Amino acid sequence: MALSMATNYSSVHGIDVAVPVAYIRVDSLQCKKDFAQAAVNYYQSVGAFNGDRPAFKTTFVSFVPDISDGSDNFIKQAYLHLKTLDDFSGAEDA
Repeated sequence: MALSMATNYSSVHGIDVAVPVAYIRVDSLQCKKDFAQAAVNYYQSVGAFNGDRPAFKTTFVSFVPDISDGSDNFIKQAYLHLKTLDDFSGAEDA
């Protein structure tokens, strides 16, 4: 499971770089019953990820997980939460 969307980032040299189809993954997740925090990594493409290239950006997103019977697993909940945020409004399943 992953997301894809166009995004920009500033390089270490202060240059803005457009990434037309970034590959975005929840690569780690820390959870308690009333709090979860996902580490969201951005890669230049799915090929960059598969080629073991490093992420160009990492953000951390918090949410309250659903622990009721029959709820989605925490990773899927993290992706569903990301899609509710303005920063991921153009994201599509990848």
